[in-house]
Amino acid sequence: MEKTKHIAILGGGPSGLFAYKQLIASRENALEIDIFERKNLLGAGMPYSIEGAGREHITNVSGNEIPPLVTSVSEWIATVPNDILSSYGIDPTHFNDY
Repeated sequence: MEKTKHIAILGGGPSGLFAYKQLIASRENALEIDIFERKNLLGAGMPYSIEGAGREHITNVSGNEIPPLVTSVSEWIATVPNDILSSYGIDPTHFNDY
């Protein structure tokens, strides 16, 4: 008889849910998994919640870490209207891919 493994995942954000998915995918039969999340919503960790990031953080990586794009992020920023940029506190004269 297999001994049940008790696993606690602290945090139900993207990393916690990924860990849960990997454990389920392992096809291990004797697992008891509990996810402990302080909020009433799973999947809303950094950078996907206002607690972990400001409105300007679409991802938690800088532009130089994004795979090659047709237009770089800094080139694209130069095309965005100033009223939208200012609502995010972005000054296009002080913006770069880092």
